[in-house]
Amino acid sequence: MDDRLDLELLDPSHLRAAREVAERLAAAGHRGWIVGGAVRDLALGRRPKDVDMVSGALPDQVERLFERTLGVGKAFGIILVQLSELEVELATFREDGSYADGRRPDQVVYGDSLELDAQRRDFTCNALYLDPRTGEVNDPTGGLADLRARQLRTVGEPARRFAEDGLRLLRMLRFQASHDLEPAPGLHEAARRCASNLKGTSVERVLEELRRTLAWPKPARAYRTLEGCGLLAQVAPWATDDVDLRTATLEHLPEELNDPVDPAAAALLVILESSEASQLELHLRSLKPSKALLLHWQRIVSLRGICRSLVGEDPDPALRARTLREPAAPIALALALAGAKAAGDADLAAGLQSLQAWLSEHGSELRPAPLLSAKDLIAAGTAPGPAIGRLLRALEDAQLRGEVIDEAGARVWLEREA
Repeated sequence: MDDRLDLELLDPSHLRAAREVAERLAAAGHRGWIVGGAVRDLALGRRPKDVDMVSGALPDQVERLFERTLGVGKAFGIILVQLSELEVELATFREDGSYADGRRPDQVVYGDSLELDAQRRDFTCNALYLDPRTGEVNDPTGGLADLRARQLRTVGEPARRFAEDGLRLLRMLRFQASHDLEPAPGLHEAARRCASNLKGTSVERVLEELRRTLAWPKPARAYRTLEGCGLLAQVAPWATDDVDLRTATLEHLPEELNDPVDPAAAALLVILESSEASQLELHLRSLKPSKALLLHWQRIVSLRGICRSLVGEDPDPALRARTLREPAAPIALALALAGAKAAGDADLAAGLQSLQAWLSEHGSELRPAPLLSAKDLIAAGTAPGPAIGRLLRALEDAQLRGEVIDEAGARVWLEREA
């Protein structure tokens, strides 16, 4: 890890935008720096997803320097600069006052000191500054050395940082998980002492941070830390029982689950699990997810139960096909299998593995081309209405069971059923 970072890892459009902002600032006597996560990612050899910047220019000066801006966070010194290719969040160097609401500073004091600005940031790995014009890195808190040591350390006293914003307790977990970092001495002890600070944090922010943390390949490690630092009791007190079983279930989840809706869904459901379905439903809703996210979680839980019921000597081929062709079915199967393995249920695990193998082999056959259409049914004398849908579904079930294999057979079937 070099003190001069590889700017080629930046997306070309991000690099051009950062340089454009830095050049405009330089012309006005200010030095612009890329700051925070983008610099951390570059130091780790990763491609950043976006770029935030900071300088000594005051918000009013920034608005005069650039043609198109949005003062989305002007009260905190943040201006959104709109360029031809993309938008760049540009902040002013500042020192934060107290945090009465446990989220935002009550007041900010602007300055032109990068070193002072660094002292308000949460972790040393996020207090890194990069000049996009020269590639020079300014590291006032030793963040590069901490990354070399694979260590996560707060800027200053951990208790103070966690008191300012309780969500930093969960950000600690996310950075450990996403960058495979070990806590600096005393970090987890401070988290345990400050765990109650999470109480004032909005449920929506907690959920988003949990999802971002649990989407990484080792959710069991994050769960253990959540529980060990007393954070789980603050965000999901019911999940502090059966810790070993939950941990084992998380460990049996595949490292990569291709869930485009919510990559953290399977791990989150393990943590939120309850012996009663009605309680699980309440727990899911208590996190205030979006309607789409809640429906996705509910469908995974439902499909998991159906997958378990399919394990037997003669599963209904139509039910099996309809279940396993749903987009969330692979997630539900993986979740059910992880639970069976963790519980030591060898028969159930073997049956679920057979279902996975069957899905892998027959996945392309689960949506056969319809043998008859609604128009065909009406032409054959079926009255328009709900009966059309019921007959088409029943015909597809017969097709999935192999009872009907061609159009002629379908017409015979229809004559009999109708």
